[in-house]
Amino acid sequence: MGQFISWIVLVIPWFLLIPLDSSRLRKFLSVGFFTFLLNTLYFQMAEVWNWWSVKENVFFLSDISSFTYGLLPVTTLLVFYFFYSNICCFLE
Repeated sequence: MGQFISWIVLVIPWFLLIPLDSSRLRKFLSVGFFTFLLNTLYFQMAEVWNWWSVKENVFFLSDISSFTYGLLPVTTLLVFYFFYSNICCFLE
């Protein structure tokens, strides 16, 4: 069951980006890559300093959760895609 959930968290969120405008989405890819980088560093630090360990995972990810390469960057991209142009609404 854990393997199944890991695959869902890794693959399914990327399908949410298909109906979006690719030229507008391309502006925010750097934010997604930055999210990849930071969370990969967090998981590498956790492995070295034994903060936590990942028990069930996708076969090609050792101690990095599939959440790092699936749901988290897609959520970041979606937030920037929909709310970046209306940022003044959040400054009050």
